[in-house]
Amino acid sequence: MKSVTLKISIILTFISCINQSKKPMDKLQQQLNSETYGSLFLSSNQKVDSLWNQYQEALFVNLIKCETCSFKSRFLASEIIFHKKTFLPEKEMLPVLGKIYANTLKRSGISNNQDLLVANGWGFLYEEDDVGFIGKRIILIGEPIIPYLYDLLDNTDEVFYQGSEDATIGNSYQYRIKDIAAFYIAKIKNIPITYYKDFEDRDKEIERLKAMLKTD
Repeated sequence: MKSVTLKISIILTFISCINQSKKPMDKLQQQLNSETYGSLFLSSNQKVDSLWNQYQEALFVNLIKCETCSFKSRFLASEIIFHKKTFLPEKEMLPVLGKIYANTLKRSGISNNQDLLVANGWGFLYEEDDVGFIGKRIILIGEPIIPYLYDLLDNTDEVFYQGSEDATIGNSYQYRIKDIAAFYIAKIKNIPITYYKDFEDRDKEIERLKAMLKTD
């Protein structure tokens, strides 16, 4: 009987330890879910500093890796690490980050905008050859993000730039999700790609890129 009681006690202790280890990450996830990119990074860094001081770096990494955690919290956790230190992801982390940042691009579209990130983060792209402050992450991730970006090459959802001058310049290009995905694929693969004002010509260029990727 004592043996059974001891085993039950060990099991309950183990479950309790698991639950306690989850609580900080659940709390961090909840806090990040209540924020947007702008509320964390575009006014002051006070909230970012507070979160970074409140939680251990390993917790942010574990949240990024957590497949059952919210996409939004995983993206913002990634950005916090990028902002707080020189974040050189381990090789195993690259596909994880690739999926997260491609999803961020997908959700940047007007019809799918969840007040997380406007188009400014992706830069002015083609004619400016500007990768933007979020686009730099895509370049860093490199090849592992390409399959996820490839899945966006048929996404016609348009994006929206904010600000005065930035909005005037950015929105004049009428970029769609597929245009941004194509730009970064071409950038990573070092494939020349041309921007066309006309959507039909632009789509033909993207189809050309697709064909090149299939033979790569």
